[in-house]
Amino acid sequence: MVPKVGDAEARFWDICIKIGGGAIAIGTLIIGFNTLSRQGDQLQIQQQQLKAQQEQFEATRKEQVKAMEEEYHRRFWDKKFDVYMRLCQAASSLALAQSESDEYKQANHELMLIYGGEFQVVASPEVKKAFGEFLFAVSLNPFSEGGKGATKSGKLVLIVPDLHRSLTALALACRQDSGSEFHLSDQQVEKFNKATDDITNFIHEFQSKIETGK
Repeated sequence: MVPKVGDAEARFWDICIKIGGGAIAIGTLIIGFNTLSRQGDQLQIQQQQLKAQQEQFEATRKEQVKAMEEEYHRRFWDKKFDVYMRLCQAASSLALAQSESDEYKQANHELMLIYGGEFQVVASPEVKKAFGEFLFAVSLNPFSEGGKGATKSGKLVLIVPDLHRSLTALALACRQDSGSEFHLSDQQVEKFNKATDDITNFIHEFQSKIETGK
C-alpha cells in the first residue's frame, strides 16, 4: 500500500536528518574546538609578548637606576676630589707661609672655610684624623707664634720637617679616599712613607746645616 511506502520513505528521511544533524553537531564541535584552540594560542602569544614587554621594561628600569647611581657617584667623587685638592693646597700654603703674612692669613681662612663646609660632607674619618694631626703639628711649630714655617736658602724653600710629615700624611689620606684609581696598595703606601721619611730627614739635615752655617 502507498502508506507503507510513505512510512519507509519517512523513516529514510528521518534517518538522513538524524545523520545530518549528527554531522552538523560534530562539525560544530570541531569548529568550536579549533576556534578555542586558536584563541588559546593567541592568548599564549599575548602572554608571552606581555612577559617580554615586562622583562624589557624591568631591564630598562634597572639600566636607568644604574645610570643614575653612576652619575650620582661620579658627581660626588668629583666634588670630593675637588675638596681634597683645595684642602691640600691650602694646607701646603699655610705650612710654607709666615704667620703674620697675608699669604698665611689667606691660606688659614681658605683652610677653615673648606673644613667648616664641604669637608664635613665628603671627608672620611681617616682624612679628618690626618687633618687634625696636621693642625696639631702646625700649633707645635715656632712659626705659629710669629716665626716661619719654612727654611729658605737662596731660591730653595723647605718646609719644617714635622709639618712636612703631617702634610704628606694628609695628602696620602686624601688620596686613599679618592677612589680605586688613586688608591695605593699596602706595599705602595710603605714606599710612599719611606720616601716621605727620606725627604723629611733631608730637610732636617739641610736645616741643621743652615743653622750651623755649614
